[in-house]
Amino acid sequence: MKLIKRLLLLTYLMILSIIIISCKKNNIRNQNQIDVIDIKENIKNFKFINLSEITDNINYVTLETDSNSLFKYIIDIISLNDRFVIMGPFSCKVFNDDGKFICNIGSRGAGPGQYYSVKDISIDRKNQNLFLSDGSQFLEYSIEGRFIKEIKIPDNVKVSGGLLNLGNNKYCGLNIRIDEPNSMYIFNDQNKILKTFPNLYYDTLIHKTNRRLYVSLSPDLYINNRVLYKNYLCDTVYSLTNEMELKPAYWFNFEEYDNALKFVETAPDKGKDDRIEDYLSIQGIKETRHFLFFYCDFGKYLPKSEYVEVNIQQPEGAWITRFPGDRIGGFFNRETGQLVFLRKNKEYQKQIGGFSGFLNDIDGGVPFWPWAQPYENKLVSFVDAYELKEYVQSDAFKNSKPKYPEKKKALKELADSLGWEDNPVLMVVTLKE
Repeated sequence: MKLIKRLLLLTYLMILSIIIISCKKNNIRNQNQIDVIDIKENIKNFKFINLSEITDNINYVTLETDSNSLFKYIIDIISLNDRFVIMGPFSCKVFNDDGKFICNIGSRGAGPGQYYSVKDISIDRKNQNLFLSDGSQFLEYSIEGRFIKEIKIPDNVKVSGGLLNLGNNKYCGLNIRIDEPNSMYIFNDQNKILKTFPNLYYDTLIHKTNRRLYVSLSPDLYINNRVLYKNYLCDTVYSLTNEMELKPAYWFNFEEYDNALKFVETAPDKGKDDRIEDYLSIQGIKETRHFLFFYCDFGKYLPKSEYVEVNIQQPEGAWITRFPGDRIGGFFNRETGQLVFLRKNKEYQKQIGGFSGFLNDIDGGVPFWPWAQPYENKLVSFVDAYELKEYVQSDAFKNSKPKYPEKKKALKELADSLGWEDNPVLMVVTLKE
């Protein structure tokens, strides 16, 4: 009997050990697992999604408009606790959370702290210093607009696609030229190159015969809680680790709907210049704790039912910063693995040609899609003054039945108070927990 008990105890311990080891292995596998975004299986999964599904409210920030604060159009936005940094093509401006103009970041010119255009902005969120690049200079400023210093770029860093701050005195230079061997460089404030990353599409022949292609294969960096890196036609998004290694974070399953390698191989052939539009491509990635937002250029794969004819009309002097075409918003739930492509509001599209986005069932306003990289659980977008004024005069707005009629009335009053050439209006939402 004692022998049987010992054998049973030994068997139990062996089974327990196997379970523990198995659990440990599963935990390791899950920690290293990447999110798979199945484009192939969801190529026709288009739906309308209400804004109220991700937020309870939308706030509008009217940016002050005068000779100091006026800009032509928005290229990028950085959202802080109580300020917004707005990047235009030739200037960078700071507004508070009420829309009041605070300061300019640098100015146009050839002197210290000056630039001719603005190509990239990034921020060190620890000290809130801003980093601005015009493609050849890399300049650091305080959030109050005080010029601090110019950061020297190492001689061997070939930068043609942007300069960005990574934090901890580390910086990144991106190269979009396909005839250069490296696509990304990381260097420090001591002018030392810390890491180089090879160009996945390095080919001098393709560049010489198809100059359009090297721009199309350019790398992008998305900086939020972590740094995400992606080449334009590549199906994998990588995260940049503290050890300066690229670790797969997301994989887009295109299968027969995308074949970047084949395209690159055949690109030198005559008549291939415009074939890039035939391929699905992903860009504009925005990552939060629970969601991933991105744009998908569908090219020839856009279902006919989702095509929207765009007719843009605008008064002289007004700036339109939305782009028509086959660009569709992709909404990926990181918790459930569900992917949905957002249908376009055709009434909105016919008038102003905006991107697809979440239907604004809160106040009946224009669809919402995040423009800036998320800050904590806050998403920021914008609508041009002309667009908003035009939309609130439309039948689509007049006939809308939002959840909060009083907010619809307030939005109409806000739009009526704007001038046709005023600065854009920021739209800010806080995600549900």
